[in-house]
Amino acid sequence: MKALSKKNKFKLIALTAVIVVVVSIAIASIHIPDESKIGSSGNDNKTSVILNEETDTVPASSDESTIYIEIDNSEEGHRERESEMRDLINSEGYIKAEIVSEIDSETIAPGNPLETNITIDKGGYDIVIKGALMRGVDNVSVYNSAGVIVGKPTRFFYDEEYRISNVAPGKYRIVANVFKGYENPTCLLKIYIELIKPELDLPSLTAKSQVNVKNHHDIDMIFNNNGINTTIAAKKSSVVNLTEGENNIVYYLRDGDNTSQEITTLITVDTLPPVIKLQNTFEEYDGDEGRVIFNVRINEYPKYVKVNGIEKFVSGNPTPDGYFTFSYVEIIGVSSIVVEACDMAGNVAKTKLERKN
Repeated sequence: MKALSKKNKFKLIALTAVIVVVVSIAIASIHIPDESKIGSSGNDNKTSVILNEETDTVPASSDESTIYIEIDNSEEGHRERESEMRDLINSEGYIKAEIVSEIDSETIAPGNPLETNITIDKGGYDIVIKGALMRGVDNVSVYNSAGVIVGKPTRFFYDEEYRISNVAPGKYRIVANVFKGYENPTCLLKIYIELIKPELDLPSLTAKSQVNVKNHHDIDMIFNNNGINTTIAAKKSSVVNLTEGENNIVYYLRDGDNTSQEITTLITVDTLPPVIKLQNTFEEYDGDEGRVIFNVRINEYPKYVKVNGIEKFVSGNPTPDGYFTFSYVEIIGVSSIVVEACDMAGNVAKTKLERKN
C-alpha cells in the first residue's frame, strides 16, 4: 500500500480521534476518555482534543509538540470530517490485492443494512477489509454461505485492516454492525481479496546442486533463483538447478493479474568435502600399554568427527589460517586409524593414519 506522508498520517490520526471522541460522547456504552484530555470549550458544538504530533498519542502533559484541535460537533462538522476521511481512503492504493466490493453508507438507502456479498472462486485467498468505521458503526462481521461467522467481529481504525486468511471458495456476506438504535450510521469499507502468503520448505544449506520445489498451494507459483524464473503449477513440483555458493531465492503466487507477497530467502550450496590434515602424531608407551596422540585439522567446523567409526567430541576456534584443530588419543591395538569428518552440508571426507612399525 502506498505510504502516507507524515502530514497525511497525522491528519488521519486526528480525524480518527475526532470521530472516536464524538461517537464515545454520543453513545453511553462506549468508554469516554479522561476529562483531562478532552474538555468543553464553552460552545455546545465544540470539543477540544489534545494530541501529540511526535508520538501520535494523548500526552500526560503538554509541551512544545502538543497541539490543540477544536472539534465541530455540528452535523456540518461531522460531514466535513467524514468527507476528508473518504478522500484519504479513496486516494490510497492496495497494489497486491483485487478490490471486489465496498460498503459505502452514502450509497445505501437509510434504514437498510450496511452489508455486501462477495464470491471467491478458488482457494488460496485472504479476505482483507480496509477503510473506516465512522459514526454509529461498532465492528465488522463476515459470514459464510451457511450463515456462520468466519473469524470474529472486529473493530479497526484507518490504516489498519481486518484479514481472514486462506478462506475456502464460496459466497461471503460482509456486515458493518451498527449500534442498536443508532440512526444514520456512516462508514466506508473497501473489500479486497489477496493471495495468501506462500510457504515453501527449503533448505538454507545443502550439498546438492538441485532442489525439488513442491508447490502445495492451489495457485501457480513463480520461483526465481538468481534472476531465473521457473513457473511451478498448482499442486505440482519442479526440480530447480542451484549453483555453488549463495543462491538468492524469490518466490510468490500468481493468479492472472494478482500476485502475492514476495518471499525472499537464501540457499547456500556446498558440494565440496572438508579438508582433513593430521599433525603431530606420535606413539608413546607406558609399560605394555601404547597410545597414539594426534591432531586433526579441518578447514571448516565439522558436523561430526569419527575416529575408527566412533564419533568424537568436537570444539574449538579456528586458527588464523581458517582451520579447526582437534586433539585425540587412541589406544594402540589396530594397524591404522581412520578419521572421518562431515561438514554442515553433509559432505564427508576420510583420511587414514598408518601406525608406525
